Amino acid sequence: MKKTTIKNFLIAVCAACAMTQTITASAASTNMINSGNAKTITPTVSTKDIPINKDILLINTQGLPIYAPNITYSYNVTSVSTTAETQIITYANSDLDTDGKPKEGAVPIATRVHSGKIEAISTTGDITGTTDIVEGSITFGGSGDTIHEAGTRYPNEAKKVSNSMTITVDANKIFNPAYDPNDDSTKIQANPPGIYRYKITDVTTAATLTAAGVTDGGAANQIYLDVYTKYNENKDGLEVYGYVLFKSENETDSITYTDSTSITEGKVTGFDVDTERETEIVGGQNVITLNSDKYYTYNAKVKKTIDGELADMTHKFPFKVELTNAGVTSSDDFRYQINIGGEQGTLTDANLAANGSWTLDGITDATTGLKLGQNDEIVLVGLPAGTKIKVTEKNDTGDIYTASAKGTDNAAVNLKSGTADAAASVAVSPDATAEMNAVYDIDGTETITFTNSMKDISVTGLLFSTAPFIIITGAGAVLIVMVIRGRKRRNDNEVI
Repeated sequence: MKKTTIKNFLIAVCAACAMTQTITASAASTNMINSGNAKTITPTVSTKDIPINKDILLINTQGLPIYAPNITYSYNVTSVSTTAETQIITYANSDLDTDGKPKEGAVPIATRVHSGKIEAISTTGDITGTTDIVEGSITFGGSGDTIHEAGTRYPNEAKKVSNSMTITVDANKIFNPAYDPNDDSTKIQANPPGIYRYKITDVTTAATLTAAGVTDGGAANQIYLDVYTKYNENKDGLEVYGYVLFKSENETDSITYTDSTSITEGKVTGFDVDTERETEIVGGQNVITLNSDKYYTYNAKVKKTIDGELADMTHKFPFKVELTNAGVTSSDDFRYQINIGGEQGTLTDANLAANGSWTLDGITDATTGLKLGQNDEIVLVGLPAGTKIKVTEKNDTGDIYTASAKGTDNAAVNLKSGTADAAASVAVSPDATAEMNAVYDIDGTETITFTNSMKDISVTGLLFSTAPFIIITGAGAVLIVMVIRGRKRRNDNEVI
């Protein structure tokens, strides 16, 4: 077992109660040393709720407000198998200054860290059939979710959504797992007061992250919880007087406090941004890396333009917008807005189906309001990574229009109409549709512009179109004249 000073180790925890290793020893509690993130409980309690925080970084390509992903994280709480050499080296209460640091000449006290008693903890969502594990969960999104601010990049513009789960510690169940406050026969000490250590592991699967469109940030999947207990007033049970959450590379490492112990180093509040942050010096500058999970979202716009001297500039064409996302199957939420005539429409909530699809069909359902005219548009905000879009427009006029479409980079988007081959521009007959030939990837802020054209034609076009008939008519007239002249010659010859 190695013993590590806090300056070189990732852990910084509160001071422990001083006690011997025998089961009958009492404990002398001490103040918290450098108590940032070390929680002192006053007055002491037999049962304590301990929050475990979780953050997801929210990112939108334009920094627009979005919904959180629909995801439930899963956690296992287990006992750490400590040994007699797993200790915290701290100081007696009388040997600490008011700032929580040891006085000059103070002699440290070694306090053993015990394996956590799994019977003493509980969470919401625990599976009663497991006796050596307590399960917990943290859920984001869902029907009760609200809009959250999102950053365009991190860490400078990092925005997050936060939630938590609660681990409840019953100190009397540490004292005796069979403890019953109404049964004096159970108030017999089975375990001494002191520090009890637990491990909290994030066991959320990669498939769960993918289904919600969440990217694993790469942070450690486990943190540790030390619970500090001492006798109650009657000495027939225990009470919690403090706890510390911390991160460590080795669950059984001992911890030694010094007068230069950092206030926050190693101590955490859960699986959150503050916990999962790394800072390194690069070129003399502090570079911050956030290893929390990230939810990347993108936006898309479908815009309508009308062109040509013969086109009806006031007409609004019905559209259908289809979204697909093969990876996201947790019904992630987004919003859309139909802007007509320069007026901003109402932002409407929507969500991908369980198979990752969504359709707004203004062609078959006029109540959707999806009919777009000159410079009208539909905007979709907060689409999870991997979403693709396909757009269809119907020509509900009595004229033949030429339809074309362009993407964000102004490159042509091939369309198809009827049985004709897909092309950059297609003739769309009355009651026919112009449909994108393939889905379009949404991996930024995308704009797809549909243009309908009906241009007037040159007057000479009439001559060109009737020329064959004029030639045929002229040839017929010449033939008739020749026949008449031939007959006249024969008649003249007969007279002679």
